[in-house]
Amino acid sequence: VLLAACRVEHDGPRGPTTELTLFHNASGSSHSLAPGDTLKVELPSNPSTGYEWVIERLDTAVIALRRATFTPNEAARAGNDGAGGTATWRFAARSPGSTRLLMRYQRPWERLPADSFALSLTVTPAER
Repeated sequence: VLLAACRVEHDGPRGPTTELTLFHNASGSSHSLAPGDTLKVELPSNPSTGYEWVIERLDTAVIALRRATFTPNEAARAGNDGAGGTATWRFAARSPGSTRLLMRYQRPWERLPADSFALSLTVTPAER
């Protein structure tokens, strides 16, 4: 079973919010969020090979990056050279509008990416 997305609702200090988690197989999809919601993107990554995910396009007035982290997989934690893990980004839905998130997986010295990830995102006013 491949999971493309997971949506979890939370009660926050300003009312209910949602965290939407998307994985690599969600690339090319479209999603709607409300201001205050969190978008979490998890992608396979292996920085030990020189590859890195780079955000190429995003309207930060609509969706803003809050935090980016890397979690080594079990093989990397065991000390195996060349093992990868998961790169995770948390974005905050800020204000109504639409944007496209485009990410490229490549080595800084190479011209063409090895992979890409794209989403169409819309932030709509929260219903009261």
